[in-house]
Formats: sequence, C-alpha cells, structure tokens
Amino acid sequence: MIEDMNDIDNQLKQARALDKQGYKYLAEKDFDGAIMSFYKALQIRQNIFGEDYEHLSLSYRNLRRVFYQLDNKQILIDIQLKCVDLLIKEYGEEYRLLVYYYKDIGSLYLSIENYQMSLEYYRKALFLNIEMYGILNRLTADLYSEIGRLYSCEQLKDFDESIKAFMKAHSIYKELLGEEDHQTVERRNEIIKIIELYIRDHKEYFAELISVFIKAHSLYERLLGTNNDLTAQIRKQTNKIIDIAKKHKSSPDLLRIHRSRRRSIGKRQ
Repeated sequence: MIEDMNDIDNQLKQARALDKQGYKYLAEKDFDGAIMSFYKALQIRQNIFGEDYEHLSLSYRNLRRVFYQLDNKQILIDIQLKCVDLLIKEYGEEYRLLVYYYKDIGSLYLSIENYQMSLEYYRKALFLNIEMYGILNRLTADLYSEIGRLYSCEQLKDFDESIKAFMKAHSIYKELLGEEDHQTVERRNEIIKIIELYIRDHKEYFAELISVFIKAHSLYERLLGTNNDLTAQIRKQTNKIIDIAKKHKSSPDLLRIHRSRRRSIGKRQ
C-alpha cells in the first residue's frame, strides 16, 4: 500500500512538473509544446483519479488557456462540454457552477455564428440561474439581454421573443439599479430598436394596420361624432402610426392616400 501511495505521489509530482513546463512553453508562445505538456499532465491525473472533476479541473483550465490564445473556439467548446459532463456526473444538474459553463458555451457558439446552439446554452444558463437565485438577479438580467439580442439576429429573427426578453431584462435592471442606470437605459433603447426593426421587416403588414386604424376612425366619427373622446383617441393613434410609417418609408403609394386622408382628418379636428 505504501508503495502504491509513493507511486501516486511520484506521478502527481510528474504532472506538476509537466504543468510547469507547459506554462514555460505558453509564455514562449510554443503552443504545440504547451498542449503536449498539459495533455500529458491531464492523462496522469485521469489514470489516478478517473473522471473526478476536482482533480482534473486544473488540467482543463490549462488547456483552455492555450486554446483561448490560439482562438480555437471549437476545441474550447469541446473542453467546456467535457467539464459540464463531469460536473453533472459528480454534482447533478443543478450545480451552481454549471450556470457559468453554460453561459461561456453560449458565448463560444455565438462567436462561431452557431446561433441556435448559442440560444440553447444561454437558455440553459438562464433557467438554472433563475432556479438558484431567482428573477431579481443581475446575471438573470444579463442572460435575458443576450437572449434578446440572439432572437433579433437575422438567422433567428423572432422579434416577439426578442422584445419579451429585453423587457424582462429592463424590468430587472430597473428594479435592481434604478430607472436611469445605463444598463436600464440601454435595455430600453434596445427595445425601441427591435420594435423599429420589426416595423421595417413588416412593411406590408404595417400598411394594412394603417388602413385598419383609418377605417376605425371613420367608424367612430360616424357613430360617435368628431369631438368624442374615443374618436379623438383613435385619430391621435392613426396620425402617430402614419408618422412612423413615413419614417420607415412604408408603401409610398399607400402613404400618399393616407396623407390625403390625414389632411381631411386634420380639417375636422
């Protein structure tokens, strides 16, 4: 037994020596040498401890350092996924450290433009963080913001989900940091930006919406009269929508008709 313990101690000393050698190679930008040293150290630890995360985590951190410098995102993802597997086996699926691994994996997938996988891991991080720390949490707000940006990208383009995510982030920042904090203001501006993107992406629908409002105004005017409060309210909304449509150049022919209609509306005010 003593011989076994001595053998393990010698192997661990060898692993530490390989780590030290790997740091030296890394400082010299000898990435191949660093990778070889760190992998050898990892193999020694695996032979002694099996798939025990606590004992392997140092080797995985060292390998991440190399591949971050090499900007090899796919291998970084593979390393992080391996760490996730080890953590789940050892501590279960609700271990707090998983939140940060999921967030990092989401960010890595985003950097290689795999938007669907990025969304999946940001959502994993969000749900676990809410379960552990609740809604009113800074990281929860940050994750809602990341998800909002993902849903607004060209590849996913789900403006409804994007607005929902940004609104949740905004409400959390507002509660935690206040109405005028820059994070709260930024989320508010992002919501406005997404709404404008939605309008530009749905010009035909938007033009139909204007027609509906104008017809509604005519109906209110005919039934309730020009000076009725409800007529005035729908008139105000109609004019506001026409202004936004003009800003985003929705259907020029339709806008000419509506401008003519708006002048007639204005004369009756």
